[in-house]
Amino acid sequence: MEYKLIPLGTLELDPGLDDLFWKERIQRAINETTSVDTLKQYATLLLGLCTQRQGVIKGLAKELLTIKNLKIDDSELANPELKLES
Repeated sequence: MEYKLIPLGTLELDPGLDDLFWKERIQRAINETTSVDTLKQYATLLLGLCTQRQGVIKGLAKELLTIKNLKIDDSELANPELKLES
């Protein structure tokens, strides 16, 4: 079976309205806190959520693309480098 390689950008991956509202709520909570401990808790929770969702996305993408005989380069699904703004 031959697979066709497609760029990840061809898929519609925009967040839904409920995700955008959730993002705004979390962003406001982060901006309003002055506690470093609270920020660390937010960071830890968000890290767990991101890791879980990334795993689900990779698994679902591979399953769906296998059914359609498509493939995405693994480098497009890799975690990004950690770069913090100064």
